[in-house]
Amino acid sequence: MLEDILLRRRGFIRAIMYRFQVAVLTHDHVLASRLRDEGLRRGLKVVHVTSAGDIPLSVRVVISRRGECGDIRSWSVIYAEDFPSPVSLLDKAVEVAAGRADAKTATISIDPGSRIGVAYMVADLLVRTGTYTDLEGLERDLREFISSHRGLTPNVVIGSGAPQYRERLIRMIRSIPGLGDAPIEIVSEEGTSRRGFVGGGRRGRDERAAANLALRRGHVRTTP
Repeated sequence: MLEDILLRRRGFIRAIMYRFQVAVLTHDHVLASRLRDEGLRRGLKVVHVTSAGDIPLSVRVVISRRGECGDIRSWSVIYAEDFPSPVSLLDKAVEVAAGRADAKTATISIDPGSRIGVAYMVADLLVRTGTYTDLEGLERDLREFISSHRGLTPNVVIGSGAPQYRERLIRMIRSIPGLGDAPIEIVSEEGTSRRGFVGGGRRGRDERAAANLALRRGHVRTTP
């Protein structure tokens, strides 16, 4: 489960809970359920309401469909029609809530291996992490992330370990529109799996390593 990451000056990361909620204002219960499930995976509370009067005060961002939200002036509104999946919808919600709506860069940090840890960043904000066991699933998510951040300058950070996996990974990255000529930094993995990231077992270690690789290169400074 991904939770909000508090970055420490010593160069490692420690997890805390998100300090805000996201509301889904819609009568589309399927959309609301998918967003709640994705929020649960991240450790982000997503509240489903059908009336603007029921939106909690702790909410910073509202997700809705055009024509359903009415004239809401107290919250930033993100429209579901503008994004291909609940994942990219919540990415945008986190970015807006954290004040990164006008970000200029998008960074993908990857810990290569038989299990691939990935950290997704916008400007200096760690948006989410993930673990993959196949390149097909990773490629699909990378394509969606880059497509959803089309106006941003992309960067890629890859750990120096597991060269037998790294070369295949780089070839796949170069095949993705928007990443063909993106700068790729190869960064030492020494010490990146240690300390304070929420998430048990190997999955947590892979995601922690990916986030620490980005932190080591100075890409990640804050989180929501």
